Amino acid sequence: MEEWVGLQWHRWVMRRAEPDRPGTAYLADHRRAVELLLHAGGGTQRVAVAAPMRVGGERSFWQRVAGSGLRLPLPQLDAQVLALPAQVALCDDAALNADLYRWWAALASQLDPALPWAQANAEAIPRVLTRFPGLAPRW
Repeated sequence: MEEWVGLQWHRWVMRRAEPDRPGTAYLADHRRAVELLLHAGGGTQRVAVAAPMRVGGERSFWQRVAGSGLRLPLPQLDAQVLALPAQVALCDDAALNADLYRWWAALASQLDPALPWAQANAEAIPRVLTRFPGLAPRW
C-alpha cells in the first residue's frame, strides 16, 4: 500500500511540475526533414536525441517539490552529431515547434565551429536564409 501511495503522489506532483503542453512536436516525427535539411546545407553530422544537461533559472513551486527542472535536453552540435531534444513545446502551435527543428538543422549546416558561438550564429543566419529562402518567413 505504501508503494502505491508513493507512486500516486509521484505521478500527481510530476503532472503539476511538468504539465503536458499543446502543440508538442516530436523529433521522431520530423527526423527525416531535419536530416535532409542538414545534409542539403552541407552538414555531415548524424541526428540524435540530446541528453539532458544542467541548466539554471527559475523553477516553479511544483518543479522544486518534484525535484525536476534542473536538467533539460538542449540542442548540441559537434563534428559528428547534431543532438536535438526528443520533443519541443516552446510554442502552443505544433507547426511552429516543427519549424524550430528545421531551423536548428539549417543553422547547424551553416555554422563555422572555429568561431565563438555568438559570432558563428550571427554569421550563419544570412547563409541559411540565402541557402534556404523558404525559411525566411519563419525566421
